[in-house]
Amino acid sequence: MESFWPETPLLNAIPAQTITLSDLPVRSVISPDGDYVLVYDDSSLVVYNTISWRIETKMNMDSGLRRVCYAADGHHIALETSAGREIWDTKTWEVLYKEENADSLSIVLPSSQGFAKAKTQTEGDDWALIVQSWPYRQQFAKLNAPEERPLWTMDITPHLIAMYHHDQKKITITEIKTGRIVDTLLAKRPDKIKLSPNGRYLAQIYNGAVRVYDRWSNEEKYYGQRIIFGEPAGIFSADSNYVLIAGNGNVKMIELATGEVRLDLATRFHMVRSLELSKDNKLLTITDADERSVTVYRIG
Repeated sequence: MESFWPETPLLNAIPAQTITLSDLPVRSVISPDGDYVLVYDDSSLVVYNTISWRIETKMNMDSGLRRVCYAADGHHIALETSAGREIWDTKTWEVLYKEENADSLSIVLPSSQGFAKAKTQTEGDDWALIVQSWPYRQQFAKLNAPEERPLWTMDITPHLIAMYHHDQKKITITEIKTGRIVDTLLAKRPDKIKLSPNGRYLAQIYNGAVRVYDRWSNEEKYYGQRIIFGEPAGIFSADSNYVLIAGNGNVKMIELATGEVRLDLATRFHMVRSLELSKDNKLLTITDADERSVTVYRIG
């Protein structure tokens, strides 16, 4: 019998705001509650209220601002600058902790205990990857690193680390608490790898495709998106139900359980540099490398 039920309609993405700070490249991060969008470049950080689009605060940075990272609680942010690292209170915007002359071979990441710092260091002739709570320095894990700087081809959740080993052409997934390898799979030199927040899915992002591996069912799905302009961008939603991929100015939001495209957004941008999705999947920010702007979309 023919079904009269319609196909699941596509979601709409409506531009809500476009933000340009200066002639410098910009990046953005959304607060966990979706109430604020932080937009920053090398010399400034601006906080926008996503309801009124009023500027809540604006800070000029004395040293080059490289990266901003929200803690899971939404009350703190970590800033990486050319001079070191800082932790800020997002209610008072006061500096709570400052670390100068920080090791350049490390990155700060959100963790179940606020923030974690992943860094590489020499162990004789080998390299080790150290993951510790930050700034309290309680060590979470110590792993053999595949090379001097594996940080671009790794991803971390509060419980798991995924790392690509260039020499062995494989990806290992390690449990942070025990240091035990819980999964290994072959890989073909991905540009980036991403773990879903619940640890179920691993995405290998290539210049032209995204391969998503389901660790629970041992199934792999391929999503093609031939990328001519820009770097391949891909993220998982906070609820681990969707993967977003971008290329050539287009963004697709794919439901992982069904493989259906739920959002197919043709932006006006020549090049998509990066994506951010709010925790409730209602706000999407797209950073454009050409016009050096951030556009915020409301999804519904």
